[in-house]
Amino acid sequence: MPTNFLLESFEEHKRRGIENFRAGALKDARYHFLKAAEYLLELAQQSPDDLRKIRTKQAAELIDLAKNV
Repeated sequence: MPTNFLLESFEEHKRRGIENFRAGALKDARYHFLKAAEYLLELAQQSPDDLRKIRTKQAAELIDLAKNV
């Protein structure tokens, strides 16, 4: 997938996850955090090594957050 699409999708799902979390819609927040992590992992695969590590770590943090919501 094109990088711009992946980055925009990641940012949109992360934003919606945060909004839903703040609103108390935890099921929806979990969904959006996991989708954000999915797009970020796809983006990481297309990234140089240093950026890949950062994006992979951030995706893992989003997955952990979704598990604990």
